[in-house]
Amino acid sequence: MRYRILFIILALFCLPVCANEGIQDKYLVNDSIDADAIMREVIQHAESQEEYVNGYDAQIYVKRVGQVLKKNILAQLSPDFFFINQKSDKAITEAIAKVHYQAPNHYSHEIKAISGNIRNIQEVEERAMRFLNFNIYNPTSFNNDVLMPVSRNAFRYYRFSFLSEKDTLGVKVITIKIEPRINNQRLIEGTISVIPGLWIVSNADVSGKWNFFDFRVSTDYGISGKEFLLPTQTDLFFTINLLGNHIENYYVSKTEYTNVNKYDEKPRRIRSGYDLTDYFNISLDALPVIKDSVFWSENRPVPLTPSEELIYEKTRLIDSLDLKNSTWNLTKSIVSSKEFDFMNSDFRYSGLINPLKLAYSDLDGLVYWQQLKLHHRFRSEQAITFEPDIGFVFRRKEVFFNIPVSWLYQPQRMGEISLSLGNHNNAYNSKVIDAINGALKDSTFNFDDLNLEYYKHYYLSLRNNYELFNGFLLNVGVDYHLYQPVSNTSKRKEPKELEALIAGEDYVSFAPVIGFTYTPHQYYKFVGKRKRYVGSRFPTFSAEYARGTSNILNSNSNYERIEADVQQLIPLDLFRSIRYYAGCGIFTNAKSVYFADFSKFSKRNFPSSWDDRIGGVFHLLDSKWYNASNSYVQAHFMFESPYMLLHFIRGISKEILRERIYIGQLYLPALPYYTEVGYAIGNHIFSAGVFSGFERGRYDSFGVRFNFELGN
Repeated sequence: MRYRILFIILALFCLPVCANEGIQDKYLVNDSIDADAIMREVIQHAESQEEYVNGYDAQIYVKRVGQVLKKNILAQLSPDFFFINQKSDKAITEAIAKVHYQAPNHYSHEIKAISGNIRNIQEVEERAMRFLNFNIYNPTSFNNDVLMPVSRNAFRYYRFSFLSEKDTLGVKVITIKIEPRINNQRLIEGTISVIPGLWIVSNADVSGKWNFFDFRVSTDYGISGKEFLLPTQTDLFFTINLLGNHIENYYVSKTEYTNVNKYDEKPRRIRSGYDLTDYFNISLDALPVIKDSVFWSENRPVPLTPSEELIYEKTRLIDSLDLKNSTWNLTKSIVSSKEFDFMNSDFRYSGLINPLKLAYSDLDGLVYWQQLKLHHRFRSEQAITFEPDIGFVFRRKEVFFNIPVSWLYQPQRMGEISLSLGNHNNAYNSKVIDAINGALKDSTFNFDDLNLEYYKHYYLSLRNNYELFNGFLLNVGVDYHLYQPVSNTSKRKEPKELEALIAGEDYVSFAPVIGFTYTPHQYYKFVGKRKRYVGSRFPTFSAEYARGTSNILNSNSNYERIEADVQQLIPLDLFRSIRYYAGCGIFTNAKSVYFADFSKFSKRNFPSSWDDRIGGVFHLLDSKWYNASNSYVQAHFMFESPYMLLHFIRGISKEILRERIYIGQLYLPALPYYTEVGYAIGNHIFSAGVFSGFERGRYDSFGVRFNFELGN
């Protein structure tokens, strides 16, 4: 490695000589340049070139110009999604950011100024900084969603071909065409320009698809002096043509480097621990809007065109008409998600009639839910969060709700006290469980003939989480459950052993709880003073113990509940991965009637997003089974790949980001063998899957699931 970097340093002094020597015979095939041979040299030297720059400080200027060519009611109802301004079809945004880079791949952005008629910080975070500062020498870019053509396994995914050879200011440049071998969003196409001898990239002009947007990025890199190997100017084109809406956006960024640390033969300081705080991060206390035209004329390296100046003039007129559009803002909050920040508080609301909060499954039918979030941060980085949600399951005609309030009192240690009030699925008590287990021994007994939803279930939970050491979270608290009997609406005759249980009394459970979650070698980052986990290569272990205690707050249940699980994400390569989850639980030492409501094995009434944990999810298992036994063992396996079946269908494959295969296995004493298999596809808009269930090895059911990912 050291000798490669020294070679680069020496080559800088003879750049014109190296560049004009021409292509050696080993890079020629039938008198034509072998693009694969050129790319092998680039890939071989990429690691050295990435290490050549230890770090830098720079100021980046970003200008964005947008134009709405076509829009319909969808854009009007969700302008934030399309990043458009309802007041004008033309928009301009300017931003200046201070950038600190630490190799390898550590970015920190501090936005110093922003102006224009769209001042949405999400615009800067999600697009500009992600795409305008990518490193061509990294194996992946764009938030690790795209495989770059200079990675070690690039030949597996890309085809390379020679395009042209020319001299530019006395430097020979070879342009290579890049084509993906499969049609997928995680691959790009375009060209890169290479300087032979040094084997560095002078320009990368690539295009692809991200979320719903088509993008094209063209970046020039320095080939000598202080800017050697670093991006100097980037042009970015974003286009969306979706459901009758056509919006085009153009970005340009110019980088001025104030301090560049080149390679040092002395041993570099190795980052200790698992702190990734310096990785890509945008810091912003408040939106620094600066309207002063003198400031921008002095700090704007790319002059405004006459048409862009006209947009600014119209912006000033529009700002005086904000009151006129207050009715529109109220309407938008009804039909689409609404969010805004004020001082140190955040407000998020899903929208009263938001179609993105609809989901469907064969088991529950349509599900519609609402979400609200109020989050207030104190100067000490402590925070209070109020995040209720409520939903309606149409097929069961039931309303489910959860009202949590939490106080983050120790952000450095993830210390948080939370209080939750809500309801669960209707349940039945342990007497019914015993009757079921006895009745199931009779081959003529049919579990589906029983109407077992006898008790409404409400809960109040108080928990305290605290990190004892990195990766280890201790959870202590108390759960309070209320079970109220409901009338049996079934007209059929129940078995004699169940008749006496229909009209029961109220049951109350008071249960102190202690548990832990532990992930070895847990990586994390700090956002301000708040610590957040960001992943690990090792499994996550957790366990929980609850003791139901009678004669406290009218409690009449006495039992012990023990549960444990383990789960892990195992990357197979840059795109494919395996996830597994295994867990078990048991109710034991019962000295009274109890309800088998497990914490880690329970029915989920609201659809989980595509990227939620897979633990405990059986898409076709009826809710009655979750209370049918006093013990369980479950295991889940998931394989994810961006290409399995759909890459054979060219018109569809690029719109699908992932494909998944699910296998789930469950053991209950009342159901000793239940298997569920499924196949699902998904992208940033939706996820959909088909599933089959097998009871005791025999086919039992088939179903589909669909929910929007856009709202997540």
